[in-house]
Amino acid sequence: MEYIPGISIVGMGEKRANRAFSHITPESRDRLIRLGMIFSFDAFINNYDRYPFLWDNDGNPDNLILRLNVNYTTKTNDLRDPNSLEIEFERFYALDHRITLIDIRN
Repeated sequence: MEYIPGISIVGMGEKRANRAFSHITPESRDRLIRLGMIFSFDAFINNYDRYPFLWDNDGNPDNLILRLNVNYTTKTNDLRDPNSLEIEFERFYALDHRITLIDIRN
């Protein structure tokens, strides 16, 4: 296990989401490519726990976080404030991978 300073997709807020999911900069395009790789891997291992795009469930979007570039001067309030755009984003990380077997007998 490793601590990753970041925010979940659910709690990032509209301003941070607009910046994180933008396709304008090379960094943001890399983030979107990594997000696509995570979704593809989830589909490959039949992981229904993160996002319900193939499965009939609610999913748990808190299992996907965006790592923030922090240092010792970063305040906790800045991390939690959805309107704070001072902190640079790094990349998406997937938590709690779960492989689910497919029952072919049904």
